[in-house]
Amino acid sequence: MSGPREAQVQTETQEGATRPEVVLDGKAYRLRRLTVTDTFRLVRVLSKSIGAAILSGQVQELRRATPTEVMGFLAGLLLAALPNAEAEVLDLLGSLVGMKGEEFARLPMGSELEVIAALAQVPELPQVVLSLMRLVAGGQVPFGMQQPV
Repeated sequence: MSGPREAQVQTETQEGATRPEVVLDGKAYRLRRLTVTDTFRLVRVLSKSIGAAILSGQVQELRRATPTEVMGFLAGLLLAALPNAEAEVLDLLGSLVGMKGEEFARLPMGSELEVIAALAQVPELPQVVLSLMRLVAGGQVPFGMQQPV
């Protein structure tokens, strides 16, 4: 199995959305289109992974972050959330490749990193993640707001 940085990512455009592909346990999976349900799943993970006070401080640091840095932060949150939100993280990652969380959990170690790396290839996700973190932290920043430059 390749590492997350070596993930073979191919994309397909459907309804204007870029959908990366990953190879897990020798089988290719295309990430499904992200939906509103994923927003709620991310909020559950964010709210369980770290407290709002801590998140608020980290959001301040991310105001000038690049999309790559925001996605790196999200990857860290997803992994840090495992002790408190294991089921939610497994359900989210599994659902992205068409599996139930329990099925995804049986994949070889490192599969979670492959999906997270592929998720980082979704162009609109960093702004959504940053807005979600601000909302969870009590910042009440609208989703359409651009990051300050």
